[in-house]
Amino acid sequence: MPVKEKGATTRTAEVLVVGGGIIGLAIARQLAVRGVKVMLLERTHVGSGASRAAAGMLAAQVETEEDGPFFDLQIESRRLWQEWAEIIPEESGIGFGYRKEGIFRIAETPQEAEQLQDRLEWQKRKGLGGEWLDAQKLRSLVLGLSDSVCGALYVPDDHQIDAAQAVQALRRSACLHGVQVVEGTPVVALLSEGSRVYGVQTSDGAMTADRVVLAGGMSVPALMAPLGGELPLEPVRGTVCALYPEEPWEKRTLFGTGWYLTPKEDGRLIVGTTEEAGAKTDAVPAESLVKILERAGKLVPKIKRFPFHSAWSGIRTRTPDALPVLGPVPGFEGLYVATGHFRNGILLAPVSGEVIAHWILGQRPPVASAHFLPERLLKGASKLDA
Repeated sequence: MPVKEKGATTRTAEVLVVGGGIIGLAIARQLAVRGVKVMLLERTHVGSGASRAAAGMLAAQVETEEDGPFFDLQIESRRLWQEWAEIIPEESGIGFGYRKEGIFRIAETPQEAEQLQDRLEWQKRKGLGGEWLDAQKLRSLVLGLSDSVCGALYVPDDHQIDAAQAVQALRRSACLHGVQVVEGTPVVALLSEGSRVYGVQTSDGAMTADRVVLAGGMSVPALMAPLGGELPLEPVRGTVCALYPEEPWEKRTLFGTGWYLTPKEDGRLIVGTTEEAGAKTDAVPAESLVKILERAGKLVPKIKRFPFHSAWSGIRTRTPDALPVLGPVPGFEGLYVATGHFRNGILLAPVSGEVIAHWILGQRPPVASAHFLPERLLKGASKLDA
């Protein structure tokens, strides 16, 4: 059923972006730099969800097992991060710890070593960099590894950032380009008339716009459901912790099966992560900490001696096909969705901003984006009640 306005109604912007994580901020900024008037609405405060919990790896090559549109999307976004690393800190005055040392993808079994070498070969055929290191060479470069490691794929172009700082830098950059950020304003419903979505109902009243973008993670299905659209998203909690090494530590990220060690400029070593499907809160389960420390400690035993600093969790959104949802929603004129980024939200922020901005402006997206359209998953789009 259509939702009618309650309380004062204000035409606030050309585009309303719902969700103040790194995806929503990226979309808002990329629209604003093109001259679009944008308002971003955040339920609590900017960067309070999955974005604050991320390790910040831009791991396009080491995380992807096969070639295809999703890999191309990641590579394009990694390239855009390199541009952002030059532009956004200068605009905002906030650095976000962009580090270029690269990532080691550790092989823990002979079978995994073979798979990683195959991955390196097809990535090289695409013109991408990488190097295979046998176990002896790897242990000479990275001290403290277990004797059980079987080698590693080293990717120099997979970099990392401080995700929390990147959120703040992106926010300031977006605001400098004219984005209005409104925090502490939950969106409770979409406003529609016929097949057109023309705004949102918030706790403070109705706000209207020409376009609405839903980028609020697990809040997206609940907002779409009253209009007849069912978007299947699953919450997946990821738990990480921070240690403080008592000795000089490897500057490059170590990435294994079910674990990673990511060093930060402030001296912390981020250890992650879990995939806890169906989690309802971002509370930190003790058993999750045990799991990630056991996994990483098996391959890098000395981390077990490092002082514990802190731990936290975040709720990520996963689609049935594990691909993000980016684009216009069929049957819902004026409505766009950007969610389901799962483990790749930080990496995919720039390209998500570009894809949605191009869709809204009636332009061809910079990468092949048909594989990520909402229509592949959306149930009941044609049932929108006029």
